[in-house]
Amino acid sequence: MASIVTHWPMEALMRHIFLFSALLFACGEADDNTSDTAGTTTDATNTETTNGNGGDGGDGGNGGQTGTTGSGGVDYEVDPDVQTYVPDSFPPVNPVRIVFMGDSITAGAGASGSEPYTSLLMENDPGDWPDHMEEDLKTVYPSVTEVINLGTGGATTTSMKNNQMPELQEILSPPVAGETIVVFTIGGNDLQTALTPFSDPESIATRALNNIEEMVQTLTSDSVFPDGVFVYMTNVYEPSDGTGKSSCFFGVDYSSKLHYLDVYNGALIKMGIQYGFSAVDLRGHFLGHGMNNDDSSLDIHHPDDPSRWFAGDCIHPNARGHHELRRLLVAAIRDMPLALEP
Repeated sequence: MASIVTHWPMEALMRHIFLFSALLFACGEADDNTSDTAGTTTDATNTETTNGNGGDGGDGGNGGQTGTTGSGGVDYEVDPDVQTYVPDSFPPVNPVRIVFMGDSITAGAGASGSEPYTSLLMENDPGDWPDHMEEDLKTVYPSVTEVINLGTGGATTTSMKNNQMPELQEILSPPVAGETIVVFTIGGNDLQTALTPFSDPESIATRALNNIEEMVQTLTSDSVFPDGVFVYMTNVYEPSDGTGKSSCFFGVDYSSKLHYLDVYNGALIKMGIQYGFSAVDLRGHFLGHGMNNDDSSLDIHHPDDPSRWFAGDCIHPNARGHHELRRLLVAAIRDMPLALEP
């Protein structure tokens, strides 16, 4: 995901040009008008996920599944790039509502006239995706009758904590009856600012993780959802297919900063293990489908399906990307590995 100066030395000028371009491509107009103090978080460079024994409800599942090939004993080929963490206590048994929270991805940006992932997750569009009629909550959990979408363009973890969380509590008036599914797409606008020159990626990532930890602690409190809450939070992707180099952002090379993205995404898994939420591997699933999707020299190139899943702004998923995000979330909610399909 600067101070205003009167005179413009070249370094400052380039910084502001880049930041301004990033804002133009950002997920809508930012609504983050608050600041908070960065804290500490645990090291995530050696994060590991483990296979579990499944939960109750849904498909019986594959608790703690990481999405690796062959996990769960399924009879289909599994996407080997996806490392989604799902707690052993998942999936839900009989959820009655779903809450969508986060940034412009959840607000539907990039779908370009097609259905966004939030709509597809609730009910498949047979016109666009006729082969995916059962990959929706209408099929998996027909008990879900209440849908709340608080996704806001430009949202950061700070604005989500300060705006969307209070709005959710006002709408639901805890304690809330019935099992609830909560889906997050957040963190991209935070980490995007780490790509700018002279930024401090470590403090930016730390602040975002601290905000997420505070929100998760609130959501998983028995006083809010005493009948159970099942949180699915996507990690942060980027459009260069792991190279840090593409046509995006005026061709700026940010390969030296990709480490911080790995640390952030790893820390999200550790936090999911600690607090009992699912860390959904958006980045892994989109590898090979970014702006370098046609580069056959990359290890993550998909010759059977080299399609691009990013919109032209390098930020949002396009129509295919929203469909794939829906597929990724359905697999996580069902507690099943994600099928690899051309």
